[in-house]
Parts: sequence; C-alpha cells; structure tokens
Amino acid sequence: MTEPTQQVSEADRLDAQRKKLFSLMEAAFTPERYEKIVKLYDEYGDRLITAPASSKVHYHNAYSGGYIDHVLHVHDCALEFVKTLKKMDGWVDFTRSELVMATIHHDLWKLGMPGGPSYYELETSDWHRTNQGSMFKHNQNLPFFKVTDGAAFVLQSRGIELTYNEYMAIKLSDGLYEDSNKGYLMNYGKFAIHTNLGYVVHWADHMSTVTERDPLRQEFMESMSHNDD
Repeated sequence: MTEPTQQVSEADRLDAQRKKLFSLMEAAFTPERYEKIVKLYDEYGDRLITAPASSKVHYHNAYSGGYIDHVLHVHDCALEFVKTLKKMDGWVDFTRSELVMATIHHDLWKLGMPGGPSYYELETSDWHRTNQGSMFKHNQNLPFFKVTDGAAFVLQSRGIELTYNEYMAIKLSDGLYEDSNKGYLMNYGKFAIHTNLGYVVHWADHMSTVTERDPLRQEFMESMSHNDD
C-alpha cells in the first residue's frame, strides 16, 4: 500500500529554505565572514523569508517568501552555468565563495535597511491589485538606491568587504536591463571586466526570472484556450 504524501506547510518549507541558505554560506565563507553575515540577517529577522522578489505578479515571485526562493534559484542556476562555462573552455576565474556571496546577495537591498524600513510594503489599493497585478509597493521611507548599489551599501555598512569579483557580479547582475551597466558591458577595451563571474550571475538571474514567470504564463495560456472554447 502506497503511503500518502505528507504535505509540507509553507512555514516549514520556508524554514527549510532559510536553513539551506545559511548552510551554503557557512560552507563557503570563513568563520569571521560568516559571523558578520549571521549578524546582518539577525537584523533583518523574518524579513528574509517573508519578503517578495518583486512587486507585480507578472514580474517574478511576487509573493511572501519569493525573495529567498529567488536567490537560492539564482545560486543553483549559476552552478549549472559554471558547468557550461567549463564545457565551452571558458575561464572559471572566481571561487565558490565568491559565487555564493554574489548570487545570494545580488538583490539584498530588496530586504531594505537592516533594522530599518523594508523595501516592499503590501499593496493596499484594490484597483492596483486588480488592474496592475501589483501585490506590493515600494516603501517611500527608504532612501533611493539601485538595487545592486543598495546591496553593496548594506554589506559594506556591516563590515562585510567584497572582492572585486563579488562587487562586479552584484553590480552587473541585471545586465543591460540596467542602463548604468553599459559602461562595463559595452566597454570594448581589452578585457575590460576582469572576471567572468559578472556574466555567470547575470545569466543565472535572468534565467531564474524567466522560469519563475513560466507558471503564470502557463496559467495565462490556459485561460486564453478556455476563452476560445
């Protein structure tokens, strides 16, 4: 007789995601760096597992817990791109520690200020939820930062120094979707970016975002099919 599948509560699932995140960082970082990271996340509290990854349904992971799902997805996807880079005889000119730091923290500003305001607030307008698919809105009590700049700011504010590879990977994670990255990615000097980690993190972030939207696309296609009946 087949045993019934035990359903995992959302709270338990997110707690497992949090444990996975800290396990990855503890294995990758020095004890001194890991201690600083733990203190940083202590300031964020449960925001790590309650924050969304975006504000609108048609973006990606616009739900409570979407942030941690996204950064872990980016990490796992980046490992696959490293395999592809090696297969194509590209240089893996960065460490596992640098990959973990960059993938997990490229969107850190979306948690807001540690011990301060969050980046997202729940959308309270029925009109915006219905007509724009807006589940969350930006918190106007935060100073303005581009997300990647805010991530670097938070890390340095807590004494967590970044290597060149880590900084460039976080900075360039949005690729050419961010205009300020053109000076780096469209620089035609000889080896302007001295690491491939920036490319790997952007590829992983972009692929993760696309695949995180796919369930919504499937739902949309099915609704259109029903309309044709």
